[in-house]
Amino acid sequence: MIERYAARWDWSALSSNQGLPWNESLIDRYVERWDWGRLERPALLRRRIFYWESRLSGNQALPWSEALIERYADRWVWPCIPAVALSEILPHWREESISAVMDRLSSSPFVLDCVDVRLTQEQLANTPVIPVSPANGGEDVSARSQVDGARCFEDGSIAFKRGDYSRAIEAWNEAADAGHPLAQGNLGRMYQNGIGVVQDYWQAIIWYRKAASQGVSSAENSLGWLYENGLGVEKDFKTALMWYRRAAAQGSKYAQWGLGQMYEEGCGVTQDFSEATHWYEKAAEQGHVSAQNKLGVMYADGRGVPKDDVLALHWIRKAADQGNVAAQNNLGVMYLKGHGVSRDDSLALHWIHKAAEQGNAKAQNDLGRMYEYGLGVAQDKEQAVHWYRKAAEQGNADAQERLNAVLQR
Repeated sequence: MIERYAARWDWSALSSNQGLPWNESLIDRYVERWDWGRLERPALLRRRIFYWESRLSGNQALPWSEALIERYADRWVWPCIPAVALSEILPHWREESISAVMDRLSSSPFVLDCVDVRLTQEQLANTPVIPVSPANGGEDVSARSQVDGARCFEDGSIAFKRGDYSRAIEAWNEAADAGHPLAQGNLGRMYQNGIGVVQDYWQAIIWYRKAASQGVSSAENSLGWLYENGLGVEKDFKTALMWYRRAAAQGSKYAQWGLGQMYEEGCGVTQDFSEATHWYEKAAEQGHVSAQNKLGVMYADGRGVPKDDVLALHWIRKAADQGNVAAQNNLGVMYLKGHGVSRDDSLALHWIHKAAEQGNAKAQNDLGRMYEYGLGVAQDKEQAVHWYRKAAEQGNADAQERLNAVLQR
C-alpha cells in the first residue's frame, strides 16, 4: 500500500493515526520525501536505540539505530533537539562529554538552540522569540532580554533604511544574540550579499540556520538556495530540497518556485513535470512573476498538465505585464504563432522587440529570425545580422548558426 500510493502523499502532513510500519528499508527508500524539520523530540530507550515520535508515522516508533542516525545525520534539524536530551543521550550513545558534542556541533551549521520551529510568521513578526540553550542551563532568558532584543532589532532596521549598515549589523548582532529570529535572518542576508561586511556565505549559513531553527521561512528558503548552488557549502541538492520543503510548507513563494525548478530539472529528485507544475502554480498564485511565466510555458508545452494555450496565455501575459523579460518574449511568440490568441504581427513585434532590447538572448534570436524571414516585418538582412550577433555574443547557439548562415549568403 505504501509503495502504491507513495507518490500521492503529502509527506509533511501524514495523518497522525495512520501508524505506518516504518522499517529501515522503507526509511531509506523514502527518506528524500521526509520533512526532517517535523521530527519530534527523541526519547532514549535502552540498548543504545533511539525512537522518534514523528508526525510522519503517528505513534509508531521509528527504529533509529546508531547506523541509521549516522547515515542521515546531515539531514537532522538539530535545533529541534532539546538540550536536556543531550545529557540523556550521550552516556548511552558515545563516550563523550556534553561540552565535546557542543563544540563539535557548534562548529557545523547545526545550531543547538531550542525553540518551537512551528511558530507562524505572524508570531515571529510580533513576538521576539528567545531560545532556551544549554549555555544558560535550560532556563528562559529574562523578559528584559526579550525587550532589549526587540528594541535592538528595530534600531537595526532603522539604521539599515538610512544606509548605515555598520550600525544595522551592530544592532542586529545584539538582537540576534538575544535570540531574535528576524535579526538572525537579516544578518544572514547581510553576509550572503556582502552588505556592510565582507561577503561570507558560511557566516550567512550559520545565521540562517539560527533563524530557520525558529521557523523563519525566508531563512529556510535561503538555505535551500545556498545548498542548491554550493555557496559556502558543497552543492547538495537533497539538503536544498529539505530546506525548500520546509519553507514551502509555510507558504514561501520563493521556496515553492525553487521546488518547481528542482522537480523540472530532476535535481536531487526524479524529474517530475507534474510535481514541478504543482509548485509553480502555488508560487504563481502568490504573485511570483517567474513562476507565472514558467507555469504558462508548462501549459503551452503540455508538460505536467494537459496542453492549454488559453491558460498559457493567461499566465504568460500576467508575467509580461509585470516586466518579466522572458514572458514578454514568450507573449510575442504566442501572438506571432496565434497560440491562444488571434495572430497579431504588430503585437508580436512589440513584445519580442521589448524583450530583445532588454538583453534577452532568446528574444534577440527570435527577432533576428523575424527579420531574416520577414515574419511580421519586412525582410531586412542588416537587422537580422544585428540581432543574431547580439544573441550570439551571449552564447545562443542557434543565433550563432543563423548568423554564420546569413553572412555566407
